[in-house]
Amino acid sequence: MPAGNVAVVRDVSLTNGDATSHLMGIGVGGLAVLLSFATIASAGILEWQGHHVLNPGDSLHFYSAGGSLAGIASGYLLVLP
Repeated sequence: MPAGNVAVVRDVSLTNGDATSHLMGIGVGGLAVLLSFATIASAGILEWQGHHVLNPGDSLHFYSAGGSLAGIASGYLLVLP
């Protein structure tokens, strides 16, 4: 997250694009804090919904223990005063 902004993450979805199941997770700053690793089947979807604030310097990460994944996140960006 760039300086001077705060993001509020509302929804995150990961899709397993591989032919086999894989562990996947969603995290902030290198830790799977939004959603711990879960086994997702081929063409399966891992979804998280809520409110999580990303402060300046934070980053959102998508994790897969193998195979391909597609991830998307939505929310809103606030400008700090």
